[in-house]
Amino acid sequence: MNLPFIKKQKETKDFFLSLLIKPYRIAAILFEKTNSNLLIVSTKEEELEKEVNSISGEELVEVSDKVISFVEESVPQGTALEKTILAVPYDWISEGEIKREYLNLLKNVRDELGLVIEGFIVSIEAIIRFLQEKEGAPISSIFVEIAKNTIFIYVVRAGNIIEVKSTEAEGGIVETVEKLFLSIEKLNNLPPKLVLLDYEDGENIQQEFLSYSWSKDIPFLHVPQVVVLEKGFENEAVINGVANKMKSDVLQDVKSGVPDIDDKKSFEETPSDEFGFLKEKDVDEKKEYIEAEGNLVPVLNMEFGENKKNIEDDEYKEIPKPHNKKNYMGIFLPALSLLKKIKMPKIKGMFFNNFVKIPIGRRAIIGGILAAAVAIFLSAIYYNFILKASVTVFSDQKEFNKDTSIILAPNGETKENTLKITTITEEVSGDGTNPATGKKETGEKARGEVTIYNKTEEKKTFPKGTVIVGSNSLEFRLTDEVTVASTSSFATNFSNVKAKVEASTFGKEYNLPSGTNFTVKNNSSTNFIAKNDSAFSGGTKKETKVVSKQDIEDAKNSLTSDLAKKALAQAGSKLGEGEALVPAQIAEDVTSEKLSKKEGEEADIVSVSETIKFTLGIYTKKELEQLIKGISDGQIPDSYELIYDSSRVEMKNVRVGKKDTVEANLSVQAKFIPHIDIKKLTNSIRGKGIAKAEEILKSTTGVTDQKIILIRKFPFLPSLLPQNAKNITIDIKT
Repeated sequence: MNLPFIKKQKETKDFFLSLLIKPYRIAAILFEKTNSNLLIVSTKEEELEKEVNSISGEELVEVSDKVISFVEESVPQGTALEKTILAVPYDWISEGEIKREYLNLLKNVRDELGLVIEGFIVSIEAIIRFLQEKEGAPISSIFVEIAKNTIFIYVVRAGNIIEVKSTEAEGGIVETVEKLFLSIEKLNNLPPKLVLLDYEDGENIQQEFLSYSWSKDIPFLHVPQVVVLEKGFENEAVINGVANKMKSDVLQDVKSGVPDIDDKKSFEETPSDEFGFLKEKDVDEKKEYIEAEGNLVPVLNMEFGENKKNIEDDEYKEIPKPHNKKNYMGIFLPALSLLKKIKMPKIKGMFFNNFVKIPIGRRAIIGGILAAAVAIFLSAIYYNFILKASVTVFSDQKEFNKDTSIILAPNGETKENTLKITTITEEVSGDGTNPATGKKETGEKARGEVTIYNKTEEKKTFPKGTVIVGSNSLEFRLTDEVTVASTSSFATNFSNVKAKVEASTFGKEYNLPSGTNFTVKNNSSTNFIAKNDSAFSGGTKKETKVVSKQDIEDAKNSLTSDLAKKALAQAGSKLGEGEALVPAQIAEDVTSEKLSKKEGEEADIVSVSETIKFTLGIYTKKELEQLIKGISDGQIPDSYELIYDSSRVEMKNVRVGKKDTVEANLSVQAKFIPHIDIKKLTNSIRGKGIAKAEEILKSTTGVTDQKIILIRKFPFLPSLLPQNAKNITIDIKT
């Protein structure tokens, strides 16, 4: 059914260009805006030889021209392509503005290529916003950007960038990232999720991050999750940022050529002035302002969360405040544009002719009523759809610190000092080595011959192995049994016998010279003595490394530790939202083992190969919060709630205790703020005057201060908060 008073919207097409400036790359994205639909038409990206911050203006123009020329081929003939939205690196921005040195570069690009700069986006903030829209909640993560020899990290908490660090890569990528973490001055409870941006070797570097053993000085709550954003995600985030501002829909993404556009969706058109863009004008031609806290700031911005200035022509100076002129008509433009679409029936014949016949007094009354009705209608539109309010509430904060011992209860329930966990198993294999530290002496024993003298009147037999002792208490053993005859008391010489001897151990010190005197062990020298006529020889000794029992144990322990980390990393990559791992294994079972050397064997190293099945524990953020609340019960008021992301909880020394219970030490540094029902509070202040709203906020439990800013406020209307609760945003700060 066609309604006669609704005009059919004429299809209008406009082409925009987005120029993405990255640390080592320049990219161009061409997109077509048809009514309220946004369509990506073509993209092109070029690598830079060196970092973008160090290239000249001519080089930036040359590369920009190259990528823009490529996407321009998809623009229909006769269509001008001038309007450009920039996507710039985070370090190009200072206090909401592009830094002067980079403004000069961008001005040169604009002038040389004939572009009209409509606004800009900070790439990393566009990515953060896009992820938040996908996940439906503010994110807390660490974004890692690997750009050739430079690595950047962005620490994001609750959707806000709180720390940015960068350095040249030294050694491995993961090691460099760890150094950046440690360089953060106030290192406190880092988000346990790493997001890797557009890296060509994503899967391998993800495994490196997952298997890396982080320094104990880095306060991760648990083994961090590692996510890799697919190639082109940044382009998608930038264009969705543009679409957000335009209230348009991105239909599809192509690399080159003009795609089929039969499936476009329909969205309500919104004036481009509200997006940070100006229709058919460069930024030098028009500036509109909005009022915030008494200051005038430009509407021309593409930044999420804070207003940013666009590129100016007049030496890129700060935009001055207008002299007592404010454009308030822009406030009612949305309402007027809606009214313009309604085609009212002709009333000249049916109303006007009769109206003039009414007496003047009655006409004045009717005119007044109509004027009042129009005023009420416009006021209703203003307070319901145009006026917005930003409310900042400052709340009290309480801290709770405690170190305690807890029980980890598999498939149990969280209560008192008990944390419910779910057990899983991970089987991993690996090899490990350990240096051999055992010592073993080898060599040859010295040999020789001695003459044994018998001073007694009785015959004496010395069995094989009899020990004779030479100088320096060196011992030798008879290699054969010998018998020496008795000696008569009238004889002038002692009876004697020759005997072969061998040193008791290795060593060249047993090579005794001739003429050495010996005694027979366990026999008196007054009865028996021995002497060598020739020097002993052949004694040598060397010390070799062998595998000791401790070497084998150390190799096994080291491998078990490495495999446990690997198992934790594997399990960590499979965690669901809000889940965390107990930071050590609960149990382990060696299913296979192989040693390269046995105890006592000669070797420089000993190798061990094992397959181990580890039992690991998983707990949820919800269960841990419940445990912390239970531990803090009685010390923190019930009306306060735990701020998990601002708290620090460390679990360590996981062990098997009595009766096979699993125990751990828990260190808690928790922060609590009063529970404030945002929805209820918003409804309680909507439509209220500033003073009344402040009174309601002050009376709210736990609120210490408040701040109310009206946006798009018309000066002659009462200072009331918007009637529409959706136009009131409340931000809680401590």
